[in-house]
Amino acid sequence: MPRATFVVPGGLQRSSGGNVYDRVMVQALCTRGWRVDVSESAPTRATDVVIQDSLAMSAGPPPRVRRLVALLHQLPSEANERPRWREPEREVLRSASLVVTVSRHLAERVSRETDAPIVVVSPGWDRAYARRPADGDLVVCVGNAGRGKGVVDAIRAFKHARLPGARFVLAGDPHRHALESERIDALASALGADLILDGVLEPAALARRYAMARVFLSASRYEGWPIAVAEAMASGLPIVGFDVAGVRELVRDGEDGIFAEIGDVESLARALNRLWRDPSLRDRMGLAARLRARGWPTWREASRRFVDVLESHTDGEAHPVGAE
Repeated sequence: MPRATFVVPGGLQRSSGGNVYDRVMVQALCTRGWRVDVSESAPTRATDVVIQDSLAMSAGPPPRVRRLVALLHQLPSEANERPRWREPEREVLRSASLVVTVSRHLAERVSRETDAPIVVVSPGWDRAYARRPADGDLVVCVGNAGRGKGVVDAIRAFKHARLPGARFVLAGDPHRHALESERIDALASALGADLILDGVLEPAALARRYAMARVFLSASRYEGWPIAVAEAMASGLPIVGFDVAGVRELVRDGEDGIFAEIGDVESLARALNRLWRDPSLRDRMGLAARLRARGWPTWREASRRFVDVLESHTDGEAHPVGAE
């Protein structure tokens, strides 16, 4: 029975898109007959392959590993503006025997930094999508308030847009980052009942929020492959967001949504206002978004591809490494 070790700081219990992805892939490996360990550091027992999550790359590559798979949800040095992490990330990429990325733009970004084959396995879209959107009164944003996620900018854009009858829903942890938490609390005082802080939602509850929304709003300044954007598009929601590579890979500006220049909250507010007040434009973009998203892999298809790629990489045989 082959064995894999996922190296993920903090384990897989946190509410993040990367952890959702990793949990799905771990389950798929187990279903296929693999033994899977999840570790915060280098493996301590024999294993056929080590899968190093991008969040662990700042520690550099684990020692004495023959088969190292670098799994990139993002480049943390860029997503978190930590340039000192770039060299350890490069060491991981140079040491990897296989690189799996969640998006084409990440694959292109690292293609000159590794000799390993690079395979794109994007996330699924079908975990929390709404089957019957009702064109309700919500602007939905999904994300934990943290570095680069732009939750405060999204709320500010909503406030500046002055949308009649609208409420803003944040699905995610508003207290993940202390400074962002203070800013959100201040905006909550100003907006009152128009700002709904849902916290982290289970998929069914999030799908209900998508069903009662008119627009999905993102002010993230960095994304690998934003799962929530894909789910919102599959739910028939047009997207308003900053023009960042990870969002641009999913959303076509002027077709599925409207982009604003990164950091321009007023432009974000104008785009939101335009979609809110123009039902024909909203319907056209929402339909285009739904059709586009439904052509992407489901979670089942994505996880099957991930396991197939891993088994091809290990030749389906046990070659224990990492335990000395």
